Amino acid sequence: MLPKLLILATTPVIMFASLFSSSVALAMILVGPTFEVALQSYVGILAARPVIFNVGLALICAASLGATFGRGQRPFQNAFNPASISMFLLVFLSLASLGWTAADADTRALVKSSIPYTILYCVVAPLLVSRVRDLRTTFFTVLILGTAVAAAILLNPDATMRSGRIDIKIGAVDSINPLAVGYLGGVLFITAVIYRPRKVAAWIMPARIGLAFMGIGVTLQSGSRGQLLITALMAIIFLPLSRKIQNFGRFVALSVGGVFALVAFRLAMGFFITYENEERWSFESLSDGGGGRIEMAATALGDLLQNPQSWLLGRGAGNFVTLDASHSYVHNFPIEAITELGIVGFMLFMFVVVTGFRSGRSLWLMYRDDDDYRMLVSTLLAVSSFTFLLSFKEGTIHDPGQKIFPLLLLARIARNEQQDASAWTHADEDGDEYGDEYAEDGYASEYGEGYDAARAGRNRDSDGATGHDDQGTDPSPA
Repeated sequence: MLPKLLILATTPVIMFASLFSSSVALAMILVGPTFEVALQSYVGILAARPVIFNVGLALICAASLGATFGRGQRPFQNAFNPASISMFLLVFLSLASLGWTAADADTRALVKSSIPYTILYCVVAPLLVSRVRDLRTTFFTVLILGTAVAAAILLNPDATMRSGRIDIKIGAVDSINPLAVGYLGGVLFITAVIYRPRKVAAWIMPARIGLAFMGIGVTLQSGSRGQLLITALMAIIFLPLSRKIQNFGRFVALSVGGVFALVAFRLAMGFFITYENEERWSFESLSDGGGGRIEMAATALGDLLQNPQSWLLGRGAGNFVTLDASHSYVHNFPIEAITELGIVGFMLFMFVVVTGFRSGRSLWLMYRDDDDYRMLVSTLLAVSSFTFLLSFKEGTIHDPGQKIFPLLLLARIARNEQQDASAWTHADEDGDEYGDEYAEDGYASEYGEGYDAARAGRNRDSDGATGHDDQGTDPSPA
């Protein structure tokens, strides 16, 4: 009863908050796939009619964007950028390739059914957050909502283990998707380890350890081996990048944080790996899982090599099902892109990926001297890398949203921040006359009191770092 009350109490609060904060709405999308199945396991009508959750989430995000626009802000700034345009072209090519694919009608219908999800993830989601500072609310909400969802899954009274994975019935015939559960565990662990609230209290570190413990626990219960390995790798890489080590004290603090993350990881493995799922985490099982993915990739590439007339535009969406009837897709975005969408599709996909990560790198370099923004950018980079690496083992290029949208978000935020920095520079050079015109264009209303602070030249400290006041208001748009 308690986990049901927790998820049902958290849901309306988060949804209501999303109407007033697009950053909260983005958190819902980040947790969305697991959030949906957790609710379905407790609420029968949502299991019988999944469209209710998906349409509801889309309407909330649309209302949130509308409210943001109504407040005089600019949620559509740089909506069209090189990464988003390439993504649109990739989706168009995927749909167009149904004209020459040999896939059956069911596979064609599956590709078409992904369109609403693609719109939500690739069009709407990147518009919800426009600046680095807005990510603070997003990641804090991810911790709250992710905890409620994880608890609802781990404590579900109907949960059982099947083939080393957690199994919860949804409706009469369906079961919870273990990959969605493992995805939540990874996002929750990464966020708990790298993100830190602005106000540091005595309870913050124990709480973060608990959240990291729960994140790994969810991943272990899902039996998602790839998620666990990628999650650990992201924490190892991005935790050091999220902190600037200026002195020995900072080094000690970072080391302690790493130790706590390791302790939470180890405790979770000891607690959640039991006789029911220990075989799935054996070395032999890990090897078998990787071998299967490699075999599917080799099958898809072999078919393409035998058909050089398809090298440019590929074999068509869903073609893999004609090669392996037991799998609808190859479970590898890059391989699927080049085999089913050809060289053109592969280049579009890689352009989105490279642009996203280059944008993330530029943001990190821009704010490397700012402790707060550096941490927020590192967290988003870690989540983006996590979802991208998952695309090498699960999902399909014809439904790319969940794996790719963090990169689209990085690309848009970077362009916004770079334009803001350039505009402030010109305003400083040209004096107050230009600055007043800049304010009339809507920037002053968007940034509020921070606009005047930035114009006064108080947005940078002596080291060139972006300043922040104690109330959480960022005195610069960058």
